[in-house]
Amino acid sequence: MPYVIGEIIITLFTIVVEAVLWINSAEIPPASAHYPQGLLVLAFALSLAYLLICVRRVMREGLQPPKEQPVAGAALQLFILCGMVILYLSLLDIIGYLILTPFFVLACIVYLGMRKKFVLMFLPLFLTASTYYLFANVLFIFLPRGILG
Repeated sequence: MPYVIGEIIITLFTIVVEAVLWINSAEIPPASAHYPQGLLVLAFALSLAYLLICVRRVMREGLQPPKEQPVAGAALQLFILCGMVILYLSLLDIIGYLILTPFFVLACIVYLGMRKKFVLMFLPLFLTASTYYLFANVLFIFLPRGILG
């Protein structure tokens, strides 16, 4: 199956997920709903634009086989990363965001092949601290405290 069909399927799936999130955003208090709903509108617009680009490419070029071959083992790597995300999300309430997130980010970037020591030390801590600050002090959404709470 050509890549463009896969991209169309993934984009349609993304649009469905965004629609479900939009429906669920009705449960957010009105004072807090503007930011997530704005992001959903932006994500939906970008997904729709990408879908139109893919459909236009199919209309113009037809369904031709891809020029590049997929990287061997890419599907396995994707499934392992999805498993890591599922494990992270299942442990988040138990262990807590501040403790678990740096280890999760570190595990992901090591698994994806990053070996620079500065990045391995700095990125997990910076990402955890900056997202925690954003959620706690800007959006007023408190992340799971786990064993710290």
